[in-house]
Order: sequence, then C-alpha cells, then structure tokens
Amino acid sequence: MRDTHAMAPVIQATDLRKTYRIRQQQPGLRHAIRALIRPDWIDRAALDGISFCVEEGAIAGLMGANGAGKSTLIKLLVGIMPRDGGSLTVAGLDPFLHRKHYVQRIGVVFGQRSNLLWDLSVAESFELHSAVFGVARADYERRLADLTDLFELGELLNQPARTLSLGQTMRCAVAQVLLQQPDILFLDEPTIGLDVVSVERLGQALKRLNAAFNTTIVITSHDLAVIEDICSQVILLEDGRILFDGTARAASNATAATAGSASCFRRAPTSRP
Repeated sequence: MRDTHAMAPVIQATDLRKTYRIRQQQPGLRHAIRALIRPDWIDRAALDGISFCVEEGAIAGLMGANGAGKSTLIKLLVGIMPRDGGSLTVAGLDPFLHRKHYVQRIGVVFGQRSNLLWDLSVAESFELHSAVFGVARADYERRLADLTDLFELGELLNQPARTLSLGQTMRCAVAQVLLQQPDILFLDEPTIGLDVVSVERLGQALKRLNAAFNTTIVITSHDLAVIEDICSQVILLEDGRILFDGTARAASNATAATAGSASCFRRAPTSRP
C-alpha cells in the first residue's frame, strides 16, 4: 500500500514467452513400450510472445478459458517460474531472477488457499505473518487498524480460522498479505466458491483499498461481473496470446460480439456464505 498517485507502468511485458515440453502418448502396447525407451516430446506454447503493461494504481483483470495461459502468466508475474523468452519486469525487478527481494514487495493469494493457521485466531495468524516479514509493532498496529476497517474484520479477528466461511476466509487472507505493505497485490481466482454477497463484499473492499492507497491489483477470474465491477483494465487471453487489452466495458462489448471468446466468462454461482 502506497500513498503516491503517480501513474507509471509497474508491470511491463514484452514478447513474453513460456513453452512446456509435453510427452506424447499414443494408444497401444507397442507404443507404450517404445515410449519407455525413446519417448516422443512436443513443445506447446503456453504464452506465445505477449506484450502488455499495467500502470501503477490500476486494477487489472486477467481472463481466459482454461488453457488460455492466464495461470502460466500469473506464475511468471509472482516469480514462481522463469520465462523462456522476452522480457518481464515488475516494480523494476525480474520476478524470478530477483525473487528473494521481489517477494518482499508483493502480496499473493491463490484461490481458496491462505496462510491463516487453522486453530489460531485470525489476529494471531496476522501477528505471526507480520513477524515473518519483519513488520515493526507500531506499523503492524496501524496497518491492522486500516485493514480491519477496509475489509470489515472487526468481528473476525478473534475467531479461529477454521470457523470462518469461504468469504470471510478470503477477506482475511487478502488482509493478511497486505500487512507487509506490498507494492502489488496478486489474486488468483479469489471468488471461486463464494456466494454473490461475499463476492460483492470482497470487491468493495478491494476498491476501497485501491482508492485509499493506490495499490496496484492484478486479479484472475472467470467471473465477468467481478471484472466489470472492480477492474480498470482487462487482459483477455486465448491460446497463449492476448485477444484483448483495454477497459472492462470495452471487453464486455467485445466478448458479446465474439461468441468463441465469450465462453470463458461466467457469472458467480451461489455457494456457502
């Protein structure tokens, strides 16, 4: 979270490429035996030379059908795996090559996974997380107060993580990574399994966070309603290439006119609150 409101590219990707080597499998016993001795491999491009930028303070949504490349892209952005070609800088760093320093500057939440400890209270998990990242006590208390207000956590802080609903868990998980005051927040499918009310509360909290601190947010989602509601930029991937890069409204219009790519979008289902 930062107080600056300068608008400059914080993520810059140029001709970004990632290829997976996949073992070919053919039916039949003869082919199976042959594959044990001399397997056949093919290269499959997960990202095929994509270029884009995200400005500081933007909320960018990554969308695409399964296999479009968005999961690979988010892994490159958070530094989990190296790129095979092109260039990628985030906050002036190569996410993979400078990973040790880079992870101190980003917050990441993958799906319904969180670092909340099952039997500890939310507040205790927060304190442990802050200690790991070396957050001073005064800074921790100030940030906790801000995040409690932004994410409506007052009634949740003293509850064990195991008692939280999916929506409550996600709000707490996002707040937890923000205690380290990251430059950029990455959220991978944070609304999966959430009911409509929980999705709306999370979206409103993210918008308040962005407005208050100009935090850059990158979010992957299949839910067009989420993207339309909170994102200032949408990057739509298809077969490892960028099909669209622009505003959420323009993306909605584009997918309405393109039946094939529109199939990656869905509305949020009703689930456990």
